[in-house]
Amino acid sequence: MARVEVTRTSPVGPHPASVAADALDIAWTAAEANGTPANENYFVSTGPQMLLVRNTHATTAYTFTLNSAPIKGREEDVTDYSLAAGEQAAFYLEKPLGWRQSDGNVNLEANNAAIEFAVLDLQ
Repeated sequence: MARVEVTRTSPVGPHPASVAADALDIAWTAAEANGTPANENYFVSTGPQMLLVRNTHATTAYTFTLNSAPIKGREEDVTDYSLAAGEQAAFYLEKPLGWRQSDGNVNLEANNAAIEFAVLDLQ
């Protein structure tokens, strides 16, 4: 199997004439947390983007990893970032350099499907 794509959302604004029902909703994608990186998640890197991550579990902390891409030999993942039950996190990817893999995607991992990802396209 291949990685599962995280649905991207384009926020409405800044001065829409009207806002239809559901037009402000954010699409969330549950983590493909099976312990095999090849079967984890990704999103297409278009930059600038905001990665949102939430733990939907009621009592247990879980982790996620944001995989970096080498820049001049440097690689620095955000590894095993822990989210307590109900906690949320955000990571701003202004420029894709250092995060976009050679296939044009940003790769994500999580240790449980209670972790959900959302990506906001900010252009």
